[in-house]
Amino acid sequence: MKNILKYVLFASVAILAASCDINKMAEFKAEDSFISFSTASYSIQETGGQVYISLQMACLEPGAANVSYEVIDGTAVLGTDYSLVDESCVASFDGTVREVQIPINIIPREGEYTGDLTFSVHLLSTGSYNMGADDTVTITIQDIDHPLASILGEYTCTAYGYFDNAEISFTVTLLKDATDVSVVHMVNQCGQGYSEDLAISGVVSDDLSTITFELPQTFEYSSSYNCRYVATYPSPYEGYYTTSTVSVELTATDNGFVSEEWGFGAQALYVSSGSSAGFFELLVPPMTYVKQ
Repeated sequence: MKNILKYVLFASVAILAASCDINKMAEFKAEDSFISFSTASYSIQETGGQVYISLQMACLEPGAANVSYEVIDGTAVLGTDYSLVDESCVASFDGTVREVQIPINIIPREGEYTGDLTFSVHLLSTGSYNMGADDTVTITIQDIDHPLASILGEYTCTAYGYFDNAEISFTVTLLKDATDVSVVHMVNQCGQGYSEDLAISGVVSDDLSTITFELPQTFEYSSSYNCRYVATYPSPYEGYYTTSTVSVELTATDNGFVSEEWGFGAQALYVSSGSSAGFFELLVPPMTYVKQ
């Protein structure tokens, strides 16, 4: 009986499939052609010279078109932080290509801390073509004169891994804060491949000699778990971590930083109850950070 039902079901599916052309692709018509930016954002250092903003024509065959645009100041100001190569603000497709570029000069302000600056370019008209959804692009001018520039970047962290029962090494990154020049964010501080949204924050002393991380710090890890960063003891046999408020201080060395007193631990918490679900990693100090 089961075999009969199986064959009947198979025949029914075959008949249904035959009545529908599942391989038929949607047709792109000439009247669907549009022009838009190829990406929504660009980033360039203030000493980068020029940024080239790509305009793309989605079409069956390349056509001629004049595209007008405008620049809109944000924290970056026209004439001070950037200037136009083509002041007519018109980009032209000549009928042979599907992509053209809008060049914009970046004015270097070396030696002056301005913070990262932004401005945007917005499409006004795409001629006889439709305007695509990506009609605005944002450009970020990266400042190179950050007060913490000498300590930002990648480090090789070496510490005793409690669960590995051995010394482990991995790469961490110190990133600047968007608004506070005394704050850094450490990415991948426990060597588990964490992203920037799980970075812990520390305060740098005026003389750059210490970075202080106030723990615990808790972040959303997923819909089911939070990630809480705690301080770990020098010995794994002393309870190995504390959820009390602790200042973990990294002290500057000739080639990076070191923490002698405390280590970092990454703990998983159930969102529903707040109770511990275990640990991602526990690092037993000393922890050394060598600049790459």
